[in-house]
Amino acid sequence: MHASAHVAAAVKTPVVDLFAWTNPPEQWRPWRVPQRLLNRPVPCRLCYQRLCPNGQACLDVPPEEVVEAAISLLEEVRASCRAASALS
Repeated sequence: MHASAHVAAAVKTPVVDLFAWTNPPEQWRPWRVPQRLLNRPVPCRLCYQRLCPNGQACLDVPPEEVVEAAISLLEEVRASCRAASALS
């Protein structure tokens, strides 16, 4: 998880992040904000290593998938805001 994702979460900003899966996401994912964690399935996931000997293949996420995740997250947040506005 990148420091920028934690900073974003700290100020209640939704997060799209590439996540290496060296540790379970429950340990490092941003808390209490809408999020999308992207990666590629690799056999070495949950290795707990600080440096990847495999070139971080788990982060080879196509840009189109990142954009799709961001759009999906924005739509989710927008719908949530509309629902909250309707209640007030």
